[in-house]
Amino acid sequence: MAYNICFLNVRSLHKHIDLVRTDHIHVLSACHLNVYCETRVAATDNANIYNIDRFQTVMYPHTAVSGQRSHYGLAIYSQLPVLDTCQPVTFASSFGSVECSLVQVPLTANITLSLACI
Repeated sequence: MAYNICFLNVRSLHKHIDLVRTDHIHVLSACHLNVYCETRVAATDNANIYNIDRFQTVMYPHTAVSGQRSHYGLAIYSQLPVLDTCQPVTFASSFGSVECSLVQVPLTANITLSLACI
């Protein structure tokens, strides 16, 4: 079986979640795993507003130092079961230069896919 993976820059998932959810260009539904960057998702947001049916959701919000909503943050939407996910490097630990996530999903009983979004 073939699996489709998308890495997307939405430039504010926070603002455009309804457009992503309605999926007019069928990117979300065409991919088994979607990773979004520059989400502008805040730790204080209700996580349920970012849920999308048929997808497991993992959010990595970024807190801006100024108290305003940060431009950064990562979101992972997976139709495959997520075995593990982590954010090994954050803006704080990389001096504001990079953020990343690592996701592991099973493809078969013997094959696990590990993906890094940097």
